[in-house]
Amino acid sequence: MSQAKAIKRGLKDPVFFPTYWLGIELNPFQKRCLEKVRKALWDGDYAVSDLIEMIWKAGNRSGKTVLLSIVHIYFAYYKIGITYGPGYETFKYRTFDISPQSRQAKECLKYIEEILTGRLSWVIEGRRYSNGSSLKLKDFFEGKNENLGELRYTNRSITYAFSTGEDQGTGFQGLPAGFISYDECPLSHHLETELDSNVYSRLGDYGKLVLLVATPNEQAKSQQYFYHLCNQSLKGKNNFLIETGSYLENIFIPMAKRESHEKTVMSRDPIMARQILFGEFVSTSGSMFEGIAIERLWRLEHELEPEANREYLISVDWGVSDKGDETVMLVWDVTEVPVRIVKAYAKRGGDPYELIAVLKNLTMAYNEAEVILDGDGMGGTVFKKLLRDLKPHVFNAGQDEKANALFYTQVFMTKNRKKRIENGEIIEDNPEFGWIHSSYYPDLADQLATYQLDDKKLKQDWVSAFYMGCWQIWKRFGDKPKNRGSFKLNLFKVYKTA
Repeated sequence: MSQAKAIKRGLKDPVFFPTYWLGIELNPFQKRCLEKVRKALWDGDYAVSDLIEMIWKAGNRSGKTVLLSIVHIYFAYYKIGITYGPGYETFKYRTFDISPQSRQAKECLKYIEEILTGRLSWVIEGRRYSNGSSLKLKDFFEGKNENLGELRYTNRSITYAFSTGEDQGTGFQGLPAGFISYDECPLSHHLETELDSNVYSRLGDYGKLVLLVATPNEQAKSQQYFYHLCNQSLKGKNNFLIETGSYLENIFIPMAKRESHEKTVMSRDPIMARQILFGEFVSTSGSMFEGIAIERLWRLEHELEPEANREYLISVDWGVSDKGDETVMLVWDVTEVPVRIVKAYAKRGGDPYELIAVLKNLTMAYNEAEVILDGDGMGGTVFKKLLRDLKPHVFNAGQDEKANALFYTQVFMTKNRKKRIENGEIIEDNPEFGWIHSSYYPDLADQLATYQLDDKKLKQDWVSAFYMGCWQIWKRFGDKPKNRGSFKLNLFKVYKTA
């Protein structure tokens, strides 16, 4: 094959590029991912103009970082996203590999250097190989600056490694890029914010691909948001293309070792093994609410306007400090089960009288909705007095009352759930379980995912408003059927069976 034909084919075929030009073997997961990149980038001989959003979710040691390195080389070599013509050769093109951990971000640069200097080696069926003799892209690597996390190529392309854990993404502000990968993204403390404020804005000039890469980690701060993105992708409800892989597919680890490791981790903890080996979302301990139960909440496409002849409840957690928790108001439609959260309002700080006005407007708009509010402390007492005309119900978060509220919340979230475990995998026989439906609120999702009973150091404003609403709904209908309040529907029989 002539060099010109090989260059042209490598542009349109990201699977051919590493095998021919870089002299690298690929495992099945890596091939699937590169094939997905090809299909997303190219429509026959024509480049797709839209920005591509992609997720790679796989088990540990599945070959993710080497694969990332290949894609960075591919984008940097062809300057994907730049129109060919005068000035193309001298155009300063950038790709970013970012991660909450500095070590992980720089690991990608290390593999890029090894690949382009012919020092990458691997083992297949007991025999060691290297790309040194088969590397054809011999003069592409120019140099590096480890302090800056910068790797330079001879065509004026650059790959940067940034740690978002150190600067929350400010290190690459102002720099455009053609490709941004976010490695181990659930470890971010604020993934959604980083994507919105720092990542997508860097792709506006010539950006072609944003890629989220991770093995799920139930202890990670942004695990629930990553779970939500993956779940929505699998349902076709967002623009992300998703590919999954497992440790067992990594042909560069001897088969005997893979089988032995699988047996070991399965025997120690078959549920956690699903995360380690296959990159699945699991829940074992720590948080009070399971990720899958949280994700089941989001079944409304958007917030809902008030409707005639519907019954509403508003739960309020006050927070008037400019640096503390937000004031959160959740509007519940309690006419029937499943109950629905139809609107939410949140504000940090603010004038108490302005917040009171917001609440009164909501009660009027939603058919004279009943109100339950946090009555703890001086602030709760003051708000109760100022709102006496609404005759609010007051939640005093004593230990028994709070424990009961959290119990009722779990009942609502998991009602009619039927699960079983087969070979360490949790099987949901009724995936549509749960008696609360809501549109997606990322703050509520994150706080539910990290909530623990000892919540003194946790953000809990959204989850407090949430469990107060559950508590009031149960209190009105669960154990006092004769005290029906102003609600028109007696749900006693329904709730009593939960």
